[in-house]
Amino acid sequence: DAYPVLGHRGASVPELCADLFRSSEPYITWIQECQPCKLTVKSHTVTSMTWYLSKQSWKQSAATKGNMRTATITQWISKIVNCKSERICTRCTRNTLKRMVLTSNPLFIPIVLQDGVKPVIERCITVSGKQYNLCGIIYYGNFHWTCRIIDERGGIWYHDGISTKKVCEYEGDIDLFDVKNFYKCKKNMICTVILYVQEE
Repeated sequence: DAYPVLGHRGASVPELCADLFRSSEPYITWIQECQPCKLTVKSHTVTSMTWYLSKQSWKQSAATKGNMRTATITQWISKIVNCKSERICTRCTRNTLKRMVLTSNPLFIPIVLQDGVKPVIERCITVSGKQYNLCGIIYYGNFHWTCRIIDERGGIWYHDGISTKKVCEYEGDIDLFDVKNFYKCKKNMICTVILYVQEE
């Protein structure tokens, strides 16, 4: 009933992704772990397959790599899979390690970019031993959403329901495309969601 929302309020694509890409069963379990004490506590589970890349999370990830402009999504993922926690071990009072465990690999992984972060958008990423390929980017601007679709051969296609209607415009091959151009689309629309699909 929430989509599409009529009137001037519109609809949030990140919220739509969170609803569309949701599992009936938890697919991520967060574990709090104290390695010296070998104490492990299950923190919480997650059913939404949508990941959120905030400025704070990006700064923490980029800080370990030394440069926010060259840090990649893969580096960010490796940082959040194992990261220090503010939770204190009840036995030794040391900081615990927060670890992400995937109970199953989802078919799609949408990554929502928040606070204007600009990671290096990679064609392929690896999550829990599975390869995921870039298949789409959603853009927002002027109360309107558009997208780029990347096909299996690496072709890039632009779609705008207003200007291109049912047709997608071919923009070139991803191997010849400067990844910096992924951040913005026509009419200065800003990259908001990056979508990866698991390789068959």
